[in-house]
Amino acid sequence: SALKLPGSFRLLSGMKAVFEQSDYISLNIPFINKSPEEGGTKGIIGEELLEYMKPDAVLLNFARGELVDSKALKAWMESPAGALAKYVTDFPEDELWDHDRAIVIPHLGASTEEAEDAAAAMAAETVMKFLATGEVVNSVNFPETILAAKDKATVRVGVVNKNTPNVLANVLAVFGDAGINILQQVNKSRGDIAY
Repeated sequence: SALKLPGSFRLLSGMKAVFEQSDYISLNIPFINKSPEEGGTKGIIGEELLEYMKPDAVLLNFARGELVDSKALKAWMESPAGALAKYVTDFPEDELWDHDRAIVIPHLGASTEEAEDAAAAMAAETVMKFLATGEVVNSVNFPETILAAKDKATVRVGVVNKNTPNVLANVLAVFGDAGINILQQVNKSRGDIAY
């Protein structure tokens, strides 16, 4: 049975009802490395559910490749029951890699160990560059500021302040009163913060 929601939306009870009535099915479930009979999700999209799927439905899998029983999906897509169906995924499987109705796109894997290591390395390089040159890139809360290279005798000073009138003038007056010459000045702001 289906629960009526405003507009053209309906809440369906159970996966069989979803497969029977949906033109597009998007998998958004976690992978649990046990069979469905053991309380897991490995191969949860298999023969049993596929027999309820519309022959021209599109199955979208960007969750995990192991959720789909590739052999069962290939057999179903090659049968009259799934003759017009399509499978879109970013998990290439040998069974479906070159199937004419499987669309395989690159997997970005933002939460993989490799991606997290690369992000940590990039963050460290960004911080090191800021400390060495004062450059700000890829920051969420600071404006991008690219600075020209200076010789080693040059000292860079970064000032972070609320973006209000006269703050920079007061800072520059301190340098002027101390007899310090300013060779270059870059003033960038991002909302309420100036750098």
